[in-house]
Amino acid sequence: MKAHRDAWTVLASPIRREILLRLPRCETAKALARALDITRQAVQRHLDEMLEAGVVEIASPGSNRCPTRYKTARNVLGWVQEAIHRTLPLSPDTATHIVRGDATASLLLLAPVPGMKVDLSGRDEWRIGRGPWATLPLPMDPFMSNRHATLRRCGAGWSVEDMGSRNGTRVHGIRVVEGEEVPVGPRATLIFGGTCARLC
Repeated sequence: MKAHRDAWTVLASPIRREILLRLPRCETAKALARALDITRQAVQRHLDEMLEAGVVEIASPGSNRCPTRYKTARNVLGWVQEAIHRTLPLSPDTATHIVRGDATASLLLLAPVPGMKVDLSGRDEWRIGRGPWATLPLPMDPFMSNRHATLRRCGAGWSVEDMGSRNGTRVHGIRVVEGEEVPVGPRATLIFGGTCARLC
């Protein structure tokens, strides 16, 4: 339980999410510090805290190079999603369905940056991801793919499609099969990588 809370706290920091994203691309602490505009000592301090929380692990015990001796812990995404599900228990009455009446008008982000609300009324299709392809970019999530998912107006409701993302899209905890459109209704809980949102 402690590891879950620690991992969630560590990932709430934008700097640590950026470190997690840049680990595979920066071969030295100096390069990583320059990319983040912080000192090498600060980089090492963040990495030490991430290691203690289990967000990263030692990739090569014999190496003393930083940051290449670290890699993202394989179970980090699982911790994030477990934390989301503990915070937002699911119930049978929120089963996915196409709504009748007016289409849901907004998407409320619940984690990792709670409180952000996106007005969906201006488009019939929203592309969710990290890259320039996205019409709803979520660069704060290190588990988000560049082309992660698409949210489409579907009659009087919405549907969600996973675009082959690395960490998947889930509706009420159930993973969406790539290329399959799943209808979603009001109060549907959606997880895109490590981002949790609710239609409202």
